[in-house]
Amino acid sequence: MKTFRIVSADRMEAEALYTALVRKKQFRVLPVLRDGRELLERYMEERTDVLLIDLELPGIDGLEVCRRI
Repeated sequence: MKTFRIVSADRMEAEALYTALVRKKQFRVLPVLRDGRELLERYMEERTDVLLIDLELPGIDGLEVCRRI
């Protein structure tokens, strides 16, 4: 099963998407993250097959996160 991670500063939208993905049971959905730095730290520990990253994250923005990954 593929692993999916949502990284978004918008809590309501992220939680709605998280709930929809969990219900479909097509992915193992990891807990939502809200910060680019935290994503980079965790990504090295637990590789994710699919990342949905908000471009306007606090800390390190989504584009910089993509460059570093």
